[in-house]
Amino acid sequence: MTGKQLAVYETMKNFISAKYYTTENDAVEILKAFQVTQDITPEQYTELILLSRSVYTPPVEMTPIEPLPGEVPQV
Repeated sequence: MTGKQLAVYETMKNFISAKYYTTENDAVEILKAFQVTQDITPEQYTELILLSRSVYTPPVEMTPIEPLPGEVPQV
């Protein structure tokens, strides 16, 4: 890994963590460009893709399940 790859990786990690890009797709497009030009390693690319998914994917909201008629609600 070169110093440039490390610098690009750290910068992208900070940008993605701060939601600098409007959408996950915007971040991924930048990562693809860095991968093609070998400005990040394949391992760094994978890690940053996973980070962007976790940052930009909205949390899943769990809706409470209503008890069936005649069923005793559990606490």
